[in-house]
Amino acid sequence: KTKGGAFVSGASGGTGTTPGETGALLANEASARAQLKGYIFKTACASGQSSGCANVAGLNPKTVTMLQALRAACVGCYLSITGGTEGGHSANSNHGIGKEAVDLAISPGLTEFLQSKGTREGDMSRCNIKYGWGGFIFWKEPASGCGMSTGEHFHVSFTGR
Repeated sequence: KTKGGAFVSGASGGTGTTPGETGALLANEASARAQLKGYIFKTACASGQSSGCANVAGLNPKTVTMLQALRAACVGCYLSITGGTEGGHSANSNHGIGKEAVDLAISPGLTEFLQSKGTREGDMSRCNIKYGWGGFIFWKEPASGCGMSTGEHFHVSFTGR
């Protein structure tokens, strides 16, 4: 189901293996999105498309489990996945099938949650604002000036990269 051009999970979708229980990757985009109820998504990428869209099929199962826990813990937070397993990310970003990185839109609720419930991991300078939560690093990447080419977002991974 879409809302304002974004996919709203939980509205419909296929069935799939629960990643946290089996460790299986969800190869089907609809099944993967159904596992992430409560998240807002960009439209899924068509074959060969790598911008203006986001895919979550094939995310590392630990990432899916963390995102489910974040949705449960960050009550009332606007949580939007803006990047996942689609192509177009830099080679060292840990994005891709089986990899752990996911990008989340920055929102006041999520930022406040990480500030109050997470741990400070970076030196908190403009290009090194990082929070730890749920075994992941949430790196606040600015829109420009720090070597990043995409819009402002939290890049989330095991290592912060």
